[in-house]
Amino acid sequence: MEDCTIIKKLKQNKEKALEALMDRYTSYVVSIVVKIGGHLLSAQDVEEIASDVFFAIWKKRENLIESGSLKPYIAQIARNMTKTRLYQTREEEPLEEDILVFVSESMDEFLIRKEQLQFLQDTISGFTYPDKDILIAYYFWNYKLTEIAQRFELPLSTIKSKLYRGRSELIKRFEEGGYHYET
Repeated sequence: MEDCTIIKKLKQNKEKALEALMDRYTSYVVSIVVKIGGHLLSAQDVEEIASDVFFAIWKKRENLIESGSLKPYIAQIARNMTKTRLYQTREEEPLEEDILVFVSESMDEFLIRKEQLQFLQDTISGFTYPDKDILIAYYFWNYKLTEIAQRFELPLSTIKSKLYRGRSELIKRFEEGGYHYET
């Protein structure tokens, strides 16, 4: 069944059209979700996102343009839903105090580092998307620049610029907060 026919039948509330749509585009949706989500999503998450994509199309079926292709529309929904899921389920572990290893530190040194970590958490949480997530992915999750560029679908030069600006802003805020930055 062609996209035009599928759209027409979707607008007529025919569930067979939804089945035809799913038959035609499920593997396409799954490949987009896996490409963006990578190893951060389980097979169940991928399946749920794919189902959500088709459900979203069903809910918005009246807005579909009958002469158009569904492929770009489906791709955009799949990308957005995957990014939303990643954003909602991302772990905050890298910023927790248990990643800091204090060997033979005094209690004062430990408390100072804990305070600095809290300041760092508060500062980074004030950054906007995607800058905050790029900083965390690079500095705490140890993603490579190319992986980050792929994940956020941004050019490598943009990722480098965002990291540079983010570092500069962190240094500035640390100094304003009374902390001394050493290279």
